[in-house]
Amino acid sequence: MLKHGPGGATVHTAGDEVHVPARAGPVVDTTGAGDALAGGLLATWLLRGGDPAHLREALEAGVDCAALAISDIGARALAAR
Repeated sequence: MLKHGPGGATVHTAGDEVHVPARAGPVVDTTGAGDALAGGLLATWLLRGGDPAHLREALEAGVDCAALAISDIGARALAAR
């Protein structure tokens, strides 16, 4: 996975490349953005059985988690609001 900050994120596989742009929204503090992205991607992908067909959905979930993480000050556990 390559993180591109405001440019989104890209995952490369043996035969494919999946890119998801960053979400629009406030950027308050980027602490923890990469961890949130990786956690959201992995959790979603594994819940879908690790099937490569769900890689885009998983990367979108990761980008969503990163957007939420950067919208407030400091690293913290993400909780439903």
